[in-house]
Amino acid sequence: MVISKTDSGSSVDARETLVPIISAAAGAALAVVLHESFPVMAGIAGALAGAAAGMLLQKRNTSFALSPAAIDPREVRINALETELACERTMHEAFKRDATQREEELKRFLADIEMTHSVLEGQACQSVELAEELAEQKQRSDYLATHDMLTGLPNRLAFQEELKRRVEYAGSSGATIALLFIDLDRFKEINDTLGHEAGDVLLQQVAGTFGTAMRQEDFAARLGGDEFAVIVEIPPEEAREVAFSVAERVRQQLQLTVPAGDKELTIGATIGIALFPQDADSVAGVLHAADQVMYVGKRRGRNRVVTTDELKQQA
Repeated sequence: MVISKTDSGSSVDARETLVPIISAAAGAALAVVLHESFPVMAGIAGALAGAAAGMLLQKRNTSFALSPAAIDPREVRINALETELACERTMHEAFKRDATQREEELKRFLADIEMTHSVLEGQACQSVELAEELAEQKQRSDYLATHDMLTGLPNRLAFQEELKRRVEYAGSSGATIALLFIDLDRFKEINDTLGHEAGDVLLQQVAGTFGTAMRQEDFAARLGGDEFAVIVEIPPEEAREVAFSVAERVRQQLQLTVPAGDKELTIGATIGIALFPQDADSVAGVLHAADQVMYVGKRRGRNRVVTTDELKQQA
């Protein structure tokens, strides 16, 4: 053991002098290492090292001041307990600060989560509203693309698609498709006498008659101007008689009277009928046949139902 002499002549173990210094240095080094990742643990390590150094220094100073005979064991015990209590208080404060810091961090984290939830909820609501708006716009756009705005009936584009679909189905099922081309009689007189606004009202009235004159599965469309078309699917047996009966019922429904001052103007309709596959074996063929038959009826006096039989008689 290395013994050194103090100024007062007391003997001191060199290790008692070095241990506090080493403890403090180790605590400082540990605090530096822990500071970046665990700042609270760094403080605790420094506090423990300082407390340990204080305990040893106090023991050393006590040994300098008093001779072994003069040291009171109770006082030494009290000093040791006070030092231990100070160390525990230091640790308690450090843990308390750590708990407070973690509680504040948790509150900030929960607040961030709540804010994020609110933002996401708002964005979700906006997305739903936008999707609903886009769906409504698409539905309206699809409707405008396939319907006549004045009468609400399907337009020429929708009619062509429906006729193609029905002809394809009839070709595989053996059904008969009756195509009715309808042209209003004296409609130009209504426009010239009463104006286009009265003509528009009359066209809307004509469109409404199809609902009462036709079955639910039949298809009516406005082709443009005062021209309309009806697609009727019927059994092949007695197809011409059934088609003629449907067309005649539509013609009678279209006998409309329009007030014109002190008199009345009456309109009617000329209807041409063509059958698939009896009169034509294609979409283009049945369209051409129905159009031809309708104009034959116009030339023969209007306000009548005409079939392809009259084309054969004319030939």
